[in-house]
Amino acid sequence: MKKIYAILFVVIPVISNAQVSLNSSLAPSVNSMLFYHDANVPSPPFTFSMSGTGNTWDFSSLFYDPIDEDTVYFVHPSTIPGGSFFTSATHATRENDDEDWVILQVTPSALIYQGLLTDITGNGNLVPVPLNPPSAAMNFPYTYGSSVNMNTYYEVKATGADIGQPQLDSVKLKSTLIMDADVIASGTIILPSGSFPSILERKINTTIDTAWMKGASTGNQWVFFPGFPETYVDSAFYWYGDQSLQHIAHALFDDTGLHDVHFLRSSTTVGIHKPTSSQGVSAYPNPATNILGINGFDMNDLESWTIINESGQEVMKGKKVPGKIVIHQLSQGSYFLVLRSAGGESKQVRFVKN
Repeated sequence: MKKIYAILFVVIPVISNAQVSLNSSLAPSVNSMLFYHDANVPSPPFTFSMSGTGNTWDFSSLFYDPIDEDTVYFVHPSTIPGGSFFTSATHATRENDDEDWVILQVTPSALIYQGLLTDITGNGNLVPVPLNPPSAAMNFPYTYGSSVNMNTYYEVKATGADIGQPQLDSVKLKSTLIMDADVIASGTIILPSGSFPSILERKINTTIDTAWMKGASTGNQWVFFPGFPETYVDSAFYWYGDQSLQHIAHALFDDTGLHDVHFLRSSTTVGIHKPTSSQGVSAYPNPATNILGINGFDMNDLESWTIINESGQEVMKGKKVPGKIVIHQLSQGSYFLVLRSAGGESKQVRFVKN
């Protein structure tokens, strides 16, 4: 099951000389999409300063493929089937076409993980999975010298038939999530997308998965699934800008150096209504020059479509189309195509115009 550590908030930072200090006013708007590049770290990986103030983290030489990007979506939980279970939540977020949504609450004092909306059985139905207890990922103000510790868990229960093992009556999974985070340094980070005042957070995440099964073969007693419990530990670094509740950049790090860097490129806001939990659509060819085709969306059910540029401006729109959209009049650049069905569902796909 998807771990909830990976997705937090991202907004475009603004350069400032003041000490970076995060607070609740920096949460992004719902109905926004954020884009970031995945970078290939040079070999051998380089190292960076991990303590003190006045640091300069120069990652400007990172190579990235402008087509290879990730998209993070933010919506209000009430717009997702099952999201109304989390009555005090303020944001639901997921990356790309992940089926799971991470449910968050921003209060004046903290950013709080509340749980997940996840497709437990693979039948397309989202089920609320609350954290027990809901736990803070940040306590405000969050700045150089801050720290936070989280120890929580969630449980998922299903029948054996739900997971393809009808000989079992019941199965359950418990995931214990332990996070230790410390803001260990401050300075300026230099990325291909710009230079930003930043604080550097180190997170050590520990996940302990335990699974049980019960059925005639176990004497109708709960017993451990073979291979459980399992424990995973990872270390990661996050750079935060002065107008963000999420990282400008993220990297995994071990004794050989820096790995798996990604960094913010831009953001946009669109009217996302009732996002679906199914796999997302794709555009072809991508990049495109004159004609854009769509996979993964029933064009016979299309009610309307909109193309939005990186500034969030609507540049084209239309009603039903015979399967492809003419885009030759667009300027070169990155866009989002928003498709709306007659039933009110909406899907988005990013494409590049040559």
